[in-house]
Amino acid sequence: MAPLVRTVLLALGVAVLPAVEVVLAAPASTIVPVTGPVPTGGVVVLAEVTIPADAPTDLGIGAWAGDRHGTWAGRPAGRLAPGRHVIAITLGADAPADGPGGWGPAAAAEVAKAGLFFWSAAASQARLIIDDLRVEAVAPPTASALQVVDLAWPEAAATGRRWEATFRVAPEPADPYDPATIDATLTVTGPDGRQERHTAFWDRPMADRDRGDAEEVLPVGPGHFAVRWRPRVPGLHRLHLTVTGGGTTREADLPAIEVTGAPWDGYARPDAQDPRFLSIAGRFFWPVGVNLRSVNDTRSVSNMNTRPLPERGTRAYAAYLDRFAAAGADAAEVWLSSWNLALEWLPRWNGYQGAGRYHLGHAWQLDRILDHAEANGQRLVLVLHNHGQGSTNSDREWGLHPYRRENGGFLDEAPLLFTDPTAQSYQARLHRYLVARYSDSPAVLAWKLWSEVNLTAAGQNQQWDAVAAWHQATAARLADMDSYDHPITTHFSGDWKAVKPEVVSQPAITMLTIDAYHGDARGDFNRSLAMSLFRAVATGPDGRTARSLRRHGKPVLTTEFGGDWSGGEEAAVLADHRQGAWVALISGHAGAPMLWWSSWVDQRGHFGPYTAIRAFLAGEDLRGGADVGSTALTVQPGDRWCGAWVRPGRVLGYVVTKAFAADGSDELLTGGTVEVGAEVQAGPMVLAWWDADRGTVLSTTTLQHPGGRLTLDLPPARGHVAFKLWRPTPP
Repeated sequence: MAPLVRTVLLALGVAVLPAVEVVLAAPASTIVPVTGPVPTGGVVVLAEVTIPADAPTDLGIGAWAGDRHGTWAGRPAGRLAPGRHVIAITLGADAPADGPGGWGPAAAAEVAKAGLFFWSAAASQARLIIDDLRVEAVAPPTASALQVVDLAWPEAAATGRRWEATFRVAPEPADPYDPATIDATLTVTGPDGRQERHTAFWDRPMADRDRGDAEEVLPVGPGHFAVRWRPRVPGLHRLHLTVTGGGTTREADLPAIEVTGAPWDGYARPDAQDPRFLSIAGRFFWPVGVNLRSVNDTRSVSNMNTRPLPERGTRAYAAYLDRFAAAGADAAEVWLSSWNLALEWLPRWNGYQGAGRYHLGHAWQLDRILDHAEANGQRLVLVLHNHGQGSTNSDREWGLHPYRRENGGFLDEAPLLFTDPTAQSYQARLHRYLVARYSDSPAVLAWKLWSEVNLTAAGQNQQWDAVAAWHQATAARLADMDSYDHPITTHFSGDWKAVKPEVVSQPAITMLTIDAYHGDARGDFNRSLAMSLFRAVATGPDGRTARSLRRHGKPVLTTEFGGDWSGGEEAAVLADHRQGAWVALISGHAGAPMLWWSSWVDQRGHFGPYTAIRAFLAGEDLRGGADVGSTALTVQPGDRWCGAWVRPGRVLGYVVTKAFAADGSDELLTGGTVEVGAEVQAGPMVLAWWDADRGTVLSTTTLQHPGGRLTLDLPPARGHVAFKLWRPTPP
């Protein structure tokens, strides 16, 4: 800017950006960012640039724009000779630009930075003067009729395997996540005439880089839409794509596909005949696993003396899943939390783009984690909202929530997450995206709407009518979107007594998940983990059936336990870990409880309980009618407790000393008896005692029972022991 013009403008009170001197870094590129806010969408970068006489003769200039997290695109604009130049370079949303992350309206809508760049093949430190560098918004592209372009799909499909089609639309939407802007659906009609509808989702190709201490994931190309389908029956399938946007609808019939393979349905769901349990294609499924909330847990480091691990994303999860799989664990829980794998959070956090726009790096990572779990035969409970997001005093994160008005959102208080229509519309968009992208995966064990919902501000304010209404609407909508019918659950802190019936009784809530923290139970067996797990689903003669969670007629899974929320003494937590799966099994839980302290298990090598229960479970099926259930058996002496799962002709039992159950006192069981029943029919029976720590058979005996009272003698064992008792199959 000429000095006289600057002087006049300053005299008139017009803000003028100061001139800056820039030293070239040639032959490396020289980047000059604009200071101050940058509008989203297309921009024009403006400046006056003075090139000195000693500048390289091949000096080039261009403009660039990028988001907050390293994704950028640029447009070169030619060479500059010595002298003063007025620069105006447009990076419109529909203008051509180059960069590793691609460019277009969707990328332009996430722009937060912009500026100029200079380059030369010659080494130079010439000094440039840049005056009045600024950006201005440009008008969005002129609307035109919607077109579907670059549609591609596999020509073959097989049952149980993912089939994925991709396409782009023109004009590309600035907000590809909003179904009101663009809505695309694949309708699949099977050979029997049944139809499935699968929603398309926005994606960008990604590449990861292992830094050693972290995994970096960045886009490497322009965005596109994808739609996934996993066939379950062989035969001829007809496919119809419908895309709606800008008031225009485009439809296309894809060529029919002959699906090969055997009928397949590899998803875990509540069993149709016995809804206490899960099954896969009619086969009994009792998941055994751990809570893998995130790679690290600060409480584990501070309270359980574990080491923090590098945040290596998919690599860390793959290593965890492999080690637990080797021990027999086929399930885990993973949180989509702000510090882990969430898709939506504050845009100033790395990779996030704010409300309604999703972290595609995390989306890519979750794809890889689920694929790895699937290859291992493992299934994951996915937590969609963790309680801290809606809390002001318990692991509070409400202050950072993108829906909060102070963060540019629309909510003044955390409880409004459950009642505000705008919040619910954004949540519906997020859930729609998650179902579209991940529901075909059999590695999804369940959708968990909230972790510890009673610790949110709404829960702590006792706003249970609002929380229940939210769950009714949200779970029903999620179930309607999910063609594969994954279980839907929500979760309560503390133990089973904290569960609110008005929330979990919703028909679309098809599984219950709880904590089983019990605090310091030293000397008090009634406060032990064993009693908490047994009473949660009690069906036996202890008088608690009317209060237990069994009355809801749904699978019950404990997804957090291990001492109390802050851990506990090593021996006590280890005792909880060693007994948890056994008590859950003979009580009628839908799976083994998931220990919270995953890094403690991993770093201390406490994998034995998974191996032991998995060995005991081989060939077992807990399902049955009303005459199949849990009971407490009489055991002598009285310093012990025994529970059993009883089916006609088969009993699975577990005996534990009360001291071991309460505080981990690992005393030796010597002598004693268990009374299985007072009126047992006469005949042969087989009794097998099991080492509850190793999962091995201690002894097997054939009994010739004369009828009447059946009492078993306990073998020597340390802390606890399990047994199987069954009628042999007639020859």
